[in-house]
Amino acid sequence: MPQIDACFDEHYAVALADAQSRILFLQAQGRLFEAVSSVNFAPGGDWSEATCGTNAIGTALAQKKPITIFDAEHFCESWQPYSCAGVPIRHPLSGQMIGALDLTTFTEKFPDNALPLTMMLSKTIETELYYRVRLEQAQLEQCFTAFHHDIKKDTLLAIDRDGRVVRHNRDPEKWTFSWKSSFDWETYFIELETYNAEVITQPLPFFAKRPIGNVRLIRQEQHLIGVLVQIPCERKDSRKFYTGVQPPSNSDTVGRDPRWIHLVNRVERAAQQDVPILLLGESGTGKEVLARRIHQHSARKEGPFLPVNCAALHHSLAASEWFGYGEGTFTGGLKQGKPGWFENADGGTLFLDEIGELPLPVQAMLLRTLQEHQVTRIGEAKPRDVQVRVIAATNKDLREAVRKKEFRSDLYFRLNTITFTIPPLRERPDDIPLLAEHLMRQVEIRQRMDIVHTLSPEAIKDLKRYPWPGNVRELKNALEHALVFADGPVIRPEHLPNSVRETEGMITTDREIPVPPSTDEKEYLKQLLASTEYNLSKTARILGIARGTLYKRLKKYGLR
Repeated sequence: MPQIDACFDEHYAVALADAQSRILFLQAQGRLFEAVSSVNFAPGGDWSEATCGTNAIGTALAQKKPITIFDAEHFCESWQPYSCAGVPIRHPLSGQMIGALDLTTFTEKFPDNALPLTMMLSKTIETELYYRVRLEQAQLEQCFTAFHHDIKKDTLLAIDRDGRVVRHNRDPEKWTFSWKSSFDWETYFIELETYNAEVITQPLPFFAKRPIGNVRLIRQEQHLIGVLVQIPCERKDSRKFYTGVQPPSNSDTVGRDPRWIHLVNRVERAAQQDVPILLLGESGTGKEVLARRIHQHSARKEGPFLPVNCAALHHSLAASEWFGYGEGTFTGGLKQGKPGWFENADGGTLFLDEIGELPLPVQAMLLRTLQEHQVTRIGEAKPRDVQVRVIAATNKDLREAVRKKEFRSDLYFRLNTITFTIPPLRERPDDIPLLAEHLMRQVEIRQRMDIVHTLSPEAIKDLKRYPWPGNVRELKNALEHALVFADGPVIRPEHLPNSVRETEGMITTDREIPVPPSTDEKEYLKQLLASTEYNLSKTARILGIARGTLYKRLKKYGLR
């Protein structure tokens, strides 16, 4: 923090804490840094009065005013060699205390103007915070202005991170819904930050009756600053409201699993480079979802996105489908001819799903087009230039297919400039409840259901234990089944398909590793890892445990 650098030298420690007295930031140097760090005066340290007794941070927040604490006035004996000044920091608009600033030094170094200096610095922080909040609100207002022209009967609200309604297009007295008396906006926005979609459709938890609405996430330099909330005011408008507004595929990228978030972030980064991408993953893991996300984050997003199922392509029709045909080429064909897939995807993205199923002769056709960026329609002599980005996907081991000469090595190396492996759903058990909620919202909207359903704890437990061989696709089918047979707003285990409720084949995240009798667990794991060539997914499947459990055991025995 430049203000702190300008005011203090190595004789002072300056700390910034949140409203719960937990240190967020510490600036200190040399001997003083070593001394204060040894008593947990460091980021993450809890300095509330309940934990540490009298101290500048906790006492300033408890008494809601600036305070000076000298040496022996500290409750903790280890803190008595120091003197401190503490000043609460308040939100510039609401006036609520959001943290505290602390100045600490050895008592003999404590200056007479320590408290006024700390108060001045806290005011500087509050002023900068004020301008930041106003800037964010101005951006929210601009977004509101850009969207409200298209909204007629619906209610549109611009809400900042603190839950303040910055703008609205309808008199609150005419709203058909009411706010909850208390709502945790901080937790709500933390949850929203896990979403990878620009717009999500959900029951709005901050209203008493939880009406379903659209929530558009407004970001400033990747930081979520607020939302635009659109709510249909009349039931008759619901068909118009939901058609084309929610992105049906992006919600499938929701997840909190660190590996999943890392994957999505890398996918978005790779999307900005116009190179081929290969997506690997089991059936139903969302390969097309990620392919669409790549397209949406690329320079070709205004162009077409054309998905092609290579497994359904008949060899005899391959040439006409890939390249099209000219005028009068086929009896019974279109008189004016027909463009092929490459021409239809020109300027955009061609998604080749199940690329591993392509026959070898068709692979040769594809390779030549990728090399030359030209296609020649059947029945024509003049080639046509095409600029297409290719994203390929498969659930097969293409390296093994190349080794068996079932897949061309030159095509493989052209397609896999960047490769992403999508984890199966069973390796993301903590993402299942969140993903299930989103999938249920999709079904409820599509089926025009009046009830917003939730999952019981028992149902969530069953969903997390089931191994999901069909991944997200199977989860969605299971939830559709449950919504059909649910007799109320709560989904219970008996509403789920029998296959999900059966205990056979289920996994848990904390079960013991099944070690043969008279065998050391560590040695057994080493032998098993060697036999699978350290393929952790395969090892976990053999053991019948979640991958997370395997990670913990490997870390325990130092095998990672």
